[in-house]
Amino acid sequence: MRLHYQLAMLFMSACIAKPPQEALPNGRIASSSQASTRLSLPLQVDTGIIEVGPTRITVITTLVAPDTLEIAPPLVLNQHVSFSRSDTQTFEFDFAVERSVILYRKSFRVSGLDVYLNEIGIAPGKNQHLIVLQGYGGCDGCKVYTAIMNASGDTLYSQLRDKVQVYSESGDFREVVSHAGFSLQDYLAGRYPTTLIP
Repeated sequence: MRLHYQLAMLFMSACIAKPPQEALPNGRIASSSQASTRLSLPLQVDTGIIEVGPTRITVITTLVAPDTLEIAPPLVLNQHVSFSRSDTQTFEFDFAVERSVILYRKSFRVSGLDVYLNEIGIAPGKNQHLIVLQGYGGCDGCKVYTAIMNASGDTLYSQLRDKVQVYSESGDFREVVSHAGFSLQDYLAGRYPTTLIP
């Protein structure tokens, strides 16, 4: 965990920018306050893990400590996802469906995730295991992201939407789930192992 914190601090050195001159368009906070760029962000690093048989998914989330925030949704800076099978890592990636500059404490801009993973699952089909990723923007009306991946790291299905419209969609989840040999009814009902990401 100490290594994770050191990596997070290195990541933040590239995220901190000069104070903004005008309000940000994302609606979280809008301010033109000026301050020194010397800032040590109160970071928190959480690790979410799910295992089904030999299949294991690990998500390392770096975020600004929740008790220091002036906004309701978590300020997630980075999420690193790794997948392993029988203790052998097969693929890894940084989750970044949507990223933007977000104002922190009315003076500093940091690069954060607009949509972040909040749940991961493994649907053990008869033909292959499916990795199910669920993400959202932290509020009831925010964007929601769903993706289904295989054990090789290929994205078989993905969708980004909110309550009003679908922004992007690729693949057919019904076909993907059926081809993997997993029950479509169980998939739709969420009857497969999942874990929440802090």
